[in-house]
Amino acid sequence: MTKKYRTTLLRIVAGLCVIILALAYYKHSSDLKQGLAHKRLTHPQINDFYHTDFSLLQPIYWPEELLDDHYKYGLLKVEAVTPKNIGVVRSRYTYSTQRHIIKAIRGDKLILEQYFSSQMLWLPRTELAKYFQQQLLYTIDRPIDNRHLYGGIVVLPKGSKRKQRQQQNAQKLNALAVDYYRGEGGVQDFEKAFELFTKAAEMGHSFAQVNLAEMYRDGEGIDQNLDKAQYWFEMAANQGNQTAKQSLKKLHN
Repeated sequence: MTKKYRTTLLRIVAGLCVIILALAYYKHSSDLKQGLAHKRLTHPQINDFYHTDFSLLQPIYWPEELLDDHYKYGLLKVEAVTPKNIGVVRSRYTYSTQRHIIKAIRGDKLILEQYFSSQMLWLPRTELAKYFQQQLLYTIDRPIDNRHLYGGIVVLPKGSKRKQRQQQNAQKLNALAVDYYRGEGGVQDFEKAFELFTKAAEMGHSFAQVNLAEMYRDGEGIDQNLDKAQYWFEMAANQGNQTAKQSLKKLHN
């Protein structure tokens, strides 16, 4: 066996080992995800969120409605749990890809008024595992601290109605600012985004404070000002925002 042949053979073996390890890791991760989803479906809680393929669920629960197959993905939010059923409300918004749901969550869209329908839909708990297996429900999320998912706020904390209204208004401003910043709808406007982030940040919205700090840090929509960037990162960090804490460390390096 020549040296060149042995080297080629070793490379092939090494490549196969890498592929086998990657497949094993993927299967392990998939098994963990499946196990966590099964646990959450078996023991549902209020404010669980089910990522849903409405094109598969629609024929069962609202067959009279027409659904655009290009915008078939949406969310169900658990509002009530009984021994036999769960009560859910569905999102009024649907998306063309599963990725766009995550984007909506990160943009704090879920706490906007009218995001979810007010009509309750009751699902038998005995059917949930089957729905997941059939991919009618394909991701089962439970908010961290009953509030956050993927870095976005999905549940408002309990408090006075006045405070909740203020939080909702700040949330709307932040979400709108994100749209201007990213150029949603084909219009990107850093100055408008900066203006709206400022209003939401001054109302105490921690993610708006982070966004505003990043604009000061990077000089987007405003002249660069690291002192103000640090101030708003600190304001958000004092509210427990992890992104702000990490950004402060990087700002000082």
